[in-house]
Amino acid sequence: MTQRDHPRRTGRCGPLVPVLLSLGALVCSCAGIGVRNDSPGANQAREVAANAARTLAPAPPPQPPPLLTPEKVGAAVAGLDGIIRATMAETGVPGMAVAVVHQDRELYLKGFGVRRIGSPGAVGPDTVFQLASLSKPLTSTVVAGVVGRETAGRQPVSWDDPVVAHDPAFALKDPWVSGHVTLADLLSHRAGLPGHAGDLLEDLGYDRGYILAHLRYEPLGPFRASYAYTNFGFTEAAVAVARAEGTAWEDLAAEVLLKPLGMNSTGYRYADYARAPDRAALHVRRAGHWLAGQTRDANAQSPAGGASSTARDMTRWMRLQLAGGKLADRQLVGAAARGGLAMRLGPGDRWSPLTHYDGDTFAYQPWGENANGPSAVRFTAGPSGEIATVTVENLDTTGLGTFARAS
Repeated sequence: MTQRDHPRRTGRCGPLVPVLLSLGALVCSCAGIGVRNDSPGANQAREVAANAARTLAPAPPPQPPPLLTPEKVGAAVAGLDGIIRATMAETGVPGMAVAVVHQDRELYLKGFGVRRIGSPGAVGPDTVFQLASLSKPLTSTVVAGVVGRETAGRQPVSWDDPVVAHDPAFALKDPWVSGHVTLADLLSHRAGLPGHAGDLLEDLGYDRGYILAHLRYEPLGPFRASYAYTNFGFTEAAVAVARAEGTAWEDLAAEVLLKPLGMNSTGYRYADYARAPDRAALHVRRAGHWLAGQTRDANAQSPAGGASSTARDMTRWMRLQLAGGKLADRQLVGAAARGGLAMRLGPGDRWSPLTHYDGDTFAYQPWGENANGPSAVRFTAGPSGEIATVTVENLDTTGLGTFARAS
C-alpha cells in the first residue's frame, strides 16, 4: 500500500500516513502525535511485527547439497564403455570419440570404432572430426574473449554493438533493422532473417562475401520477436568482430582461444581438417547402411559450421566453460563478456542479473517503490522441452506476473 492509496489522517504535525511494509509491520507515528503506545492500534502493530519476526527468515534458506556426488560420477563413468558400444551396435555408427570433464578434471577420454567404415584406422582421442554446428559455441567463446578487451586506439567490442559499427557495408532488407541489429542479435538468431538464410547460395558454391552481401534481399520477420536458425547471420557477427580487431576470423580464433588453450589440432579452415592424417571421414546413412566419402568444405560459414577438432582438444574448451572463462589460472574470458543470464522488464533498457538459486528458480533484485529485497524468477518448460512460462514472483501477487511464450 502506498501513500496515495491510503486515507489521510491529519495531526498537529501534518499528514499521518500508515504504511504497510512487506514484512507485515504496520508503522504509524508522527513525533509522538497519532496512535498512542498503549492504544489498540499500537498493540496490533507490535503483534504483527512480532509474528513477522517469528515466521520470516532473515535470508533465503541455503541451497540443497549437490545431487551429483563423486560416487555417482564415478559410477556413471564406469558404465560409459558399455553404453557407447551398445549405442554403436544399435545405430551402426562407425566410430566416435567421447570425453567427460568434471570439476576441472578430465575423467574419461576414449575413441571407439574406425575413422572410415571398411578401413582399419581406429578412432582415438586425437582423431580430428568436423564439428558442424558445434563450431557455434566455440565461436561465441572467441567473441566473448574479445568483448571488453582493451585494444590500443579502439573502443572495446560489446555484445550490444551495432554490426554496422564494425562492418559498415552490412545491411538487411529493412534500413532501420540494419542500423540497429547487434552482434548479440545475430549470435542469438533473433534478427528476423528466415531460417537458414544463405545456405542454398553456399550449396551452389558462392563464397562467404557474396552470401553475406546478399542477406539484404532476404525477407525479415519481427525483429527481436522471432527466432530462426541462420548460419550466415551468425557468421556475419563473427566476421564483424574480426573486422573490429583488424584480422581474419580464422586468425582471431587462433589468437584468442585455440593457441592459449593449447587446442593444437583445432582450426576453422577446411584445410586444417584435410591435412590431418588422423581424421574421421564424414558418413551418411543410405538404405540402412553407413557410407563414407562425402566431403564438406564449410569455409563460407566457418564460424557457424566449419571448425574441426579432437575430443582431447574439446576437453580443454569444456574446462574453460565450466571454470567461468578461466583455465590454469589464466582468465581468457573477462567479466565484461561473461555477463550471465539477465532479465529485462519494462520499456527501458534496464537489465537485472539472474543468479541461480535452485532447480528452475533464479534470484534477482527488483527496484522501485515496491522493491523489498531479493525476489525470484521461475522458468517452466512445456511438453516440447522449451520454456513455456516465466513467473516473476514480486509481480505475481494477483497472477499477472506469469508470462507465457507467444505461439
